[in-house]
Amino acid sequence: MRISIKQPYFLNEKGKRQNNEDFIFPDPGSADESTRLFIVCDGVGGSEKGEVASKLVCDQYSKFLLENNSEQIDINFFTAALRHVEFEMTNYVKEHPNCLGMKTTICFVWFHNNGAYIGWCGDSRVYQFRGGKIIYRTDDHSLVNEMVKSGEITEDDAQWHPHSNVILRAIAGSESPTEIDVHFTKDLHKDDVFLLCTDGVTENLTEINLQELSSLGDLEMMTEQISTFCENFSRDNYSMYLIALKAVDLFAEDNSIHTPKTALSSSDKKSHSKKITESKENSFLKYLLGGVLLIAIAIGAFSFFNHQENQKTVALFQKANDFEQNDQLDSARHYLSIAHERDPDNAMYKENLDKMTSLITTNKIVSENINQYEERLKTLKEKFNLLQKDTLLADSTRLIGLRFVGYEINSVKGLLNFERGNLKTSFDNLKPLLNDHLSTSYVPKQTWSLLKELYPHFENNDSILQIRLDQCQKMMDLSPEVIESPF
Repeated sequence: MRISIKQPYFLNEKGKRQNNEDFIFPDPGSADESTRLFIVCDGVGGSEKGEVASKLVCDQYSKFLLENNSEQIDINFFTAALRHVEFEMTNYVKEHPNCLGMKTTICFVWFHNNGAYIGWCGDSRVYQFRGGKIIYRTDDHSLVNEMVKSGEITEDDAQWHPHSNVILRAIAGSESPTEIDVHFTKDLHKDDVFLLCTDGVTENLTEINLQELSSLGDLEMMTEQISTFCENFSRDNYSMYLIALKAVDLFAEDNSIHTPKTALSSSDKKSHSKKITESKENSFLKYLLGGVLLIAIAIGAFSFFNHQENQKTVALFQKANDFEQNDQLDSARHYLSIAHERDPDNAMYKENLDKMTSLITTNKIVSENINQYEERLKTLKEKFNLLQKDTLLADSTRLIGLRFVGYEINSVKGLLNFERGNLKTSFDNLKPLLNDHLSTSYVPKQTWSLLKELYPHFENNDSILQIRLDQCQKMMDLSPEVIESPF
């Protein structure tokens, strides 16, 4: 089989990231119509040198394949190449410890004399398009892809799932050996288009978008459209190789490319000039069509982004609810605040943020009150003990003192238990105060107000309930604002 290709096109951009962890083989700008092996890698690791991993794997994997081309080509051959690469990675990390933890994905297409080998590990993809349709696509080694296959989520859900960047395979070194999947195909036709790309390309371009772009039949235009789209919308590095088949001869064994250059005759020149004019006209129509298509994709992207952002905001709101359920109110307010900032027109987020802020403020006041009541109760108990032991006071004076301090102790206990949420205990602390009219002078208004509020909930069958409520109101009217105990 003889396979000839058109001039390949590529992208290798850092996008909105600070550094480019993608790497492609051949090096950018060096591929031509005689190239047969194309590799795209996406480094994983950031500060752990993902860019080193992607370059090392591109270099070593391509070197192994091309230098051992005479070997029998099967899955064992590609696995041997992988083990060689892992060995080289491990040796590199030993010499450069700062690269510990680096990983990379890989995908490749190798046009051989008996067909095309497509390999991948991770979520970098290879597509084969024909007539504007996908006839083959690699199967991501990723968490969301496993969720799709299990029926847990749909294909559409997978693209904007919060864990869409979690991969299940990556090349990391001999200590963490992995596997590479290989697909061999002889189903190759003239004008088939192959796209090898990192997830920075497929992050926001859907497969429908890619099929529409491939239908243009113009690699240069397709590259420009993908580049423009990724430049505006992708948040990751984005890299790719784009290859179209010029011809496929099933019966030829020679896989080399011969493109003789001969001088044009005068008649040929006229014909050639006419073809150039027609080509320019066709290019104009293609670019016009491409522009319209890009606008349509951009509109779809904005809609997609809105949906994606909404999903993220909803996730933040749910996270806030989870923290609230665990009584981690400050964390809940933090995530509600982010959700509100992302979607300030959503009344639900604003309402919940206001409620949470109010609740935290209330809780802070409650906490301060509890501390004050605990300190006050401690002081009163000490005073009560001192009065019991004071032999210098007349018995009548000591008993009156004990009585009044006892009023205060019951009052503070009731308020303290109310702040703690122990309403029945609070009621039991406060109820005896109603039976002694002298308590009026030493129990503040807020205590009687609280007792009046609690009474109907715990004594609703009391035949003299209304009398008790009226008594509480009378106590409120007679009680002082501030208690100054003489004892």
